[in-house]
Amino acid sequence: MFLITVMTTGKFLLLKYPNRCIKWWRKKEAHQICSATLIAALPIPVLMFLWDQDDVSFDYRVYICIYGFKADGWTTLLPITSVIFLFLPNVVIVATTIPTLKCLASAWISAKRIHATIPRRGALTVVVTAVVYCLSTLPLFVYFIGQRFVNDPNNPFHHHVFRVVMFIAMMNITSNFYIYTLTIKSFRRFLWSKIVSVLPASLHTPGIRMSTSTGKILLTKELLGS
Repeated sequence: MFLITVMTTGKFLLLKYPNRCIKWWRKKEAHQICSATLIAALPIPVLMFLWDQDDVSFDYRVYICIYGFKADGWTTLLPITSVIFLFLPNVVIVATTIPTLKCLASAWISAKRIHATIPRRGALTVVVTAVVYCLSTLPLFVYFIGQRFVNDPNNPFHHHVFRVVMFIAMMNITSNFYIYTLTIKSFRRFLWSKIVSVLPASLHTPGIRMSTSTGKILLTKELLGS
């Protein structure tokens, strides 16, 4: 979640203050930001290991191994970490995505007036990724907060609602492939080149080749001449 937060914030700043960002963000600064993002995600797994590393069980609701958060300290800390690691990143993502869309809309209107185009694939990828992330993680945040107020373990909230929010959260992971495929042309070319490399041998015979950009079967001069 921190990575997507950095992505959306960086894209907004690049669009809003392009000249300043060139001075602010060099290769060294980019590495430092990435390192800080990775370090910021460490507290939760470290606390899981230090407090109760054996508090792991198989959850038949969603058929995965999960951490129980049964240690006494989690009663107070879990709502706080949910706000820090789920709610606040979502707030920042929304707060930076909306002005990013406004910047893109203004640039598109200005370009249309002079019959020009703007490179918007990179920004579109970040925006779509951020929107999908927010929609998929907000229900999980609501569940983590609400479970502390539903004490009955047999309540449908802990079963049916949990299954639904986990399913929605998994959509964030599976959606990345489709987002990149739809928004990044170079990624589509890369995928097609890999598909062509494993096609049946009949499509690689002399005189026949496959276009890696369009996917069309092309006949070479040798085959046409024969």
